[in-house]
Amino acid sequence: MFKIAKRYTFADSGAITYAIFFKHLDSPEMAELVDKQLEEAEVIFVCDNEFEFVIDGIRESDPEVYKNLQKDLIAFFKRRNIPFVMLSGSIEKSFRTVEEILKKYETKKK
Repeated sequence: MFKIAKRYTFADSGAITYAIFFKHLDSPEMAELVDKQLEEAEVIFVCDNEFEFVIDGIRESDPEVYKNLQKDLIAFFKRRNIPFVMLSGSIEKSFRTVEEILKKYETKKK
């Protein structure tokens, strides 16, 4: 799969989700990092919250926090007219979706 596309983003962790989660979009430095991440990504994937949360003592343990973060993330993309692909269903189905999209995207570029 990694040989197919050179640049893509899973909006799971990084500047985008960090800025939205901690409400730092008004920070010029964070806005610059978010813009850089968006410029570098050719495809943005967002994982649905269907997967089981693992309480590992590091991340937030309340699933509602992640539901709200996902809503905020999707609203952010829609406000800025940024296309993204929502991944849902089983992990296997999500992997197949990613692979199919990246193959189509690479085919368009040739």
